[in-house]
Amino acid sequence: MVTRLLSTAGLRPLERSAVAVLARLLPAGFRDRQRQEWTADLMTLSSTRAAVRWRYLLAAAWTLPALRSIVRTGFGGGPFTATAAPTLVLVARVLTIGLGWPVISWLVAVALRYQLYDVPSRRAAGISTATTDLWPSNGPLVVLGPLWGILEMGAWIAYMGGPFLIARSVCP
Repeated sequence: MVTRLLSTAGLRPLERSAVAVLARLLPAGFRDRQRQEWTADLMTLSSTRAAVRWRYLLAAAWTLPALRSIVRTGFGGGPFTATAAPTLVLVARVLTIGLGWPVISWLVAVALRYQLYDVPSRRAAGISTATTDLWPSNGPLVVLGPLWGILEMGAWIAYMGGPFLIARSVCP
């Protein structure tokens, strides 16, 4: 913990601004203490590369929700974080995976492939843009077939929605 007030004069202007913005996002009673801690850490890292200092600032930004939660609940008399029921954690994980898989699959199977292969210019040049032409179906990359099947199914689920998922699971 920092016991004396530190001047931010040793920091670079952008780092000083980042610390000020991060501190501003914290509750008022906790703001100055945390600003001093971040400043001391950055001054300790001042001899390192700029990338290391910015990685530290990004990590500090990542912890803001936890810091706000700790300050909101108080510091004394018990654990800082409440534990969730195991069933609630399981439901949250299933929903996260169930909703994330189709979206990520669509991004990889449709949007990313569209950008990688530049489909509009291929069409303008008269080159085929069939799905089989845009994914390796022969040679050493054929082992990626199962991955493609998973991504393709996820993309279709994202495109068609929940009824497609139910129909696909009932009638394989």
